[in-house]
Amino acid sequence: MGLIVMLDRPLPADFWQRGTFNLNGWFATFCICAVWQISFSPYTSDYSRYLPANIGVFRPFICTWLSACCGTILAFLFGVVAVNLLGGEGDAMAAVRQATGWLGPILMLLFLMNIICHNSMNLYGSVLSLITPCRPSVWPSCRLRPTSSLSS
Repeated sequence: MGLIVMLDRPLPADFWQRGTFNLNGWFATFCICAVWQISFSPYTSDYSRYLPANIGVFRPFICTWLSACCGTILAFLFGVVAVNLLGGEGDAMAAVRQATGWLGPILMLLFLMNIICHNSMNLYGSVLSLITPCRPSVWPSCRLRPTSSLSS
């Protein structure tokens, strides 16, 4: 919907010629994309636990990876179009807010909620990674579990 609102007006004549290639910008974009992909890898292992054993590892990995790639590509293209519509300079989020008109504030709220949810899941994955080597050999009883949970 946001892309439709952005493209409801004609593109500037120099839309496809705006911007120039530089190695620093390319490398920064590459790194952001790589980190984006790595941050989604815990979701593959998290969901694959609940699948039948005959599914294997490859199919959940490929489905999660392809979804993350498609999401990355679409999000980055959305930002590129927004920035190029407004002259190719400045903050991408401000460009998206401005280029999408009345939908801008709604998108900013949705982006905020999305970031909060992803950061929560990243914290969840980090905590699981940190506590994995510290698994106790003796598990607390049912009565002691709520007490130990509340005290930590």
